[in-house]
Amino acid sequence: MTDPEELRRKRDQEHAEAERTLRIVRAMPEAFLFEYAGEEKGSAGIGRAGDTLVKVNFRPKPGYQPPSHVEEVLAGMQGYVLIDAVRYRIASIDGTLFKEVGFGWGF
Repeated sequence: MTDPEELRRKRDQEHAEAERTLRIVRAMPEAFLFEYAGEEKGSAGIGRAGDTLVKVNFRPKPGYQPPSHVEEVLAGMQGYVLIDAVRYRIASIDGTLFKEVGFGWGF
C-alpha cells in the first residue's frame, strides 16, 4: 500500500469496473422487457426491513443490438429486480445467464 504506482493501478481498475457496471445498468431499459411480478418485503441487506418492494422480472428484448462488448452480456440474461418504489431505488438485482453469450477473444 506504500507504492504510489500500485495504488494508481488499483484505483484505475476500480474506476474501469465502475464504468462498465454503469454502462450495463444504463443499457437495461433498452435491452430488456420488464413484467410486474408482485411485491416482497424488504429484509436485512435488501431494501429496508419490512418495507414493501416491487418485484419486476426481466428478459432480453428481441432484436436488441448491444452497442459494444460491455453490453453483450445483457442479450443472454434474465432475472428480476426488487425496487423500493417509495425511495426510487433499486434494492436488489438478480440475473442469470440462460444462454451462451460471446464476449469476443474466445470467451
